[in-house]
Amino acid sequence: MVAIWPCEDLKQRADIHRREEAGPNPAWPPDSAKLIVDMVSQIYLPAPFMRPLNPGKFGPFYEMRLYTYSAQTVPTVLEVWGDRIEAREKLSPLVGSWYAEYGGPNNFIHRWAYESFEDRLRIRQEARDRDIRPPPSPVMPVRQESKLLFPALFSPLQ
Repeated sequence: MVAIWPCEDLKQRADIHRREEAGPNPAWPPDSAKLIVDMVSQIYLPAPFMRPLNPGKFGPFYEMRLYTYSAQTVPTVLEVWGDRIEAREKLSPLVGSWYAEYGGPNNFIHRWAYESFEDRLRIRQEARDRDIRPPPSPVMPVRQESKLLFPALFSPLQ
């Protein structure tokens, strides 16, 4: 499961957590300990080319790609992706792109919406054929991870 909680800044994040954890029946954290095998929480900032994340129907099939880069290279990554993002979005919508600023590895995440797995295969091939993706870059990721996702029924991103 991937949960995304947009916040304006770290202060707003802390205020939300404090409010949700207060009282005799706190709303957070949910009673899900029996369901969690492993959990990682990370704080990311939106990429400069990312539009605000608004509820809507985009998928129903999503791919979230996480790239880890060596130190000090994420600004270059954001620049080369920013140069190609408009052309790439003509093939399928970008539903979020973030980079890690606080702690942890130098990660860059982008999430795309597709109608189906087959649609994803076709669009990724077309992006390669049209030299849109991957964008040419002087830096290469040291690690790549891809998650194929479907939204939960309560997700605002359907």
